Amino acid sequence: MSSIRFVSGSLHGILDYAAALVLIAVPLVLNFQATSPLALWLSVAAGVLLIAYSLITDYGLSIVKWIPFNVHLILDALAGIAFLAAPFLFGFDGLIRWFYLANGAIVLLLVIFTDPRISKVANH
Repeated sequence: MSSIRFVSGSLHGILDYAAALVLIAVPLVLNFQATSPLALWLSVAAGVLLIAYSLITDYGLSIVKWIPFNVHLILDALAGIAFLAAPFLFGFDGLIRWFYLANGAIVLLLVIFTDPRISKVANH
């Protein structure tokens, strides 16, 4: 499986912060509040949490190295699964459903394609 893992820890970090901005900004811009306040605040909270645990992950784009990168990847996978489940658990439909499903799938793909060993080489 290591042959499909080509995303470095540094690239993963860049994508984490970009994804967090998407999770916060897109629901605000698309006014999820009008259809589902829960969909808005769940996404914004996920974006804020992603920034928080990215800042304390042991990879190149953090402030402190408290969380091992493998644990970060587990948190990402759990978030991806939660985003895939949310439309069904909370009845999100239309654009909101697709936003959640797309984000969940993209996060899981990023976890699959990230090689945490590349991060260790780049940081040391």
